[in-house]
Amino acid sequence: MTSSDMMPPDNDDLHAQVASRLGLLPDFYGSAALPAGPAAALWAFAKAAYLDIPLPSLLKERLFVHLSRFCEVRYCIVRHVGFLIGAGRPAGDAHVPPLTVQQVMRLLRRPVPVAAQLDRAIREMEARTGPAGLPEPDTADEARLFDALTVLFLAPSQAGRVREGVAKLVGAANLELLTGFLAFVRAAHWWTEMYPQLNYEPDAIACMGRDPALAALMLDGSEAMQAALDRDEHRLAAARLREREADLARVQRIGGVGGIDIDVADGMRAWRSPEYLRLHGLPPDAREETHAQWRARVHPEDRDQAERTLMDALNGESGGYDSEYRIVRPSDGEVRWIHARADIERDADGRAVRLVGAHIDVTESKRMYAAVRESEERQKVLIAELQHRTRNLMGVVRVLADRTARASTSLDDFRARLDDRLAALSRVQGLLSRLDEYDRVTFDELLDTEIAALAADAGRVTRRGPAGVRLRSSTVQTLAMALHELAINAMKYGALAQPSGRLAVQWSLERAGPDGGPWLHVDWRETGVRMPPQAATRMGHGRELIEQALPYQLGARTSCDFGGDGLHCTLSIPVSASTP
Repeated sequence: MTSSDMMPPDNDDLHAQVASRLGLLPDFYGSAALPAGPAAALWAFAKAAYLDIPLPSLLKERLFVHLSRFCEVRYCIVRHVGFLIGAGRPAGDAHVPPLTVQQVMRLLRRPVPVAAQLDRAIREMEARTGPAGLPEPDTADEARLFDALTVLFLAPSQAGRVREGVAKLVGAANLELLTGFLAFVRAAHWWTEMYPQLNYEPDAIACMGRDPALAALMLDGSEAMQAALDRDEHRLAAARLREREADLARVQRIGGVGGIDIDVADGMRAWRSPEYLRLHGLPPDAREETHAQWRARVHPEDRDQAERTLMDALNGESGGYDSEYRIVRPSDGEVRWIHARADIERDADGRAVRLVGAHIDVTESKRMYAAVRESEERQKVLIAELQHRTRNLMGVVRVLADRTARASTSLDDFRARLDDRLAALSRVQGLLSRLDEYDRVTFDELLDTEIAALAADAGRVTRRGPAGVRLRSSTVQTLAMALHELAINAMKYGALAQPSGRLAVQWSLERAGPDGGPWLHVDWRETGVRMPPQAATRMGHGRELIEQALPYQLGARTSCDFGGDGLHCTLSIPVSASTP
């Protein structure tokens, strides 16, 4: 998930998402009168409980239309009938073929079940030995299911037996999906009642103009409403209010949006939703608070700026407020980032009287952004290091080729010498490429790599010294080339080229060397070698590398002595201070 996924989309973003999914932009989400935060939360709820639940798209859309018969505001039934007959996508599914007007009118004319009919339907469902699955459209099983769901929708507190019957008909898992779907339909109906300024879309108006009979069925819901609302009006209103508050709380929980309502005219007292309380780490009974209590919860480093942003918005002329700041949650002491957005209501004189808004916890998106930024910075360092190493490597290759050409007697000799040196260079690059910023190549690892590359008789080579002497990364390449020259010379002319020859490599670590830091001392000694008169000249480039390049580049101390019994070479170089 990206950091933008965790922020509520702005209106343009939201409208693009809705139109892409539904095939058009309903005024339900697109009205300019609707606040962006709650509209985005409702869209998140729509996807979670309506569009993306694994139920057949046509079943969901037909059920939406059926239940919308019981909503006093007719927006939902008009819009969703439009989806069914091909204006937009039913349940966001472009693959659902449109219904005919006659099929939709048959759905709208289905009678509301009376008690005896509903009891019979439930008994038939209870009698089933196993779930039949979800019904096909316009079947007897669909009619039974819709009748039962109507009861669950209108009187959930009285529907225990109905739930059991529906579970028998479609299975427990599908019942839970349908329950969430009913919650969304209820929230959608409440939304249309809270925003009566929602307009029918042009396609819906055109549809009603083409078919007056269909329009009459959609717009006149009195008969269905009368059949459904046969209980005490005040009790029902109170129950529906509680349910809608619960649905709104669910919408906010799913969308991670905490609602807040501040009475600016009455001392800045604030009412907060349950999700707000959860986001801010407050107890469930703390639904009201003073401005001072909010200010105390804001992180000390952000407190003055957060209050200044709020007061500037209230004292200005804007109709909105947008701010980000940190809080310290009282419940656990954790620091969290909050993004607050709100609408500001003003009186006739332009004074702010009320602020209604939403809070979203954007801590994770902040952390993700910081991680991405850190990764980008690390990548820049790595690219710079790679470029530096590449330039250095090309310089080394150029020098190797030049000096090898000057020392070679023929093209074949040049090719063989250069291949050996490039192979050694490749081996050390392989060692370096496996390191992270804290690792180091060790001397014994480097030595073993060069000796192994010779495929020499192991019985003629002895090595002795402490393991794990960590080399400075800047010295590894030059030291590796020096060891390669020593090893290739031993293989071609020295201890490993003659049957009686022996090679002994010993090294030791001096904790406090000449510069106060650790130094590595290496003793390379070949014995049992008959040294020809021209031995010293045969190691021209290697000797130059050891006696000149190492001291110049690495601050090393070196010596090479071609005695009568074989080469004796010593190397002393500073090593990494991280050597254990």
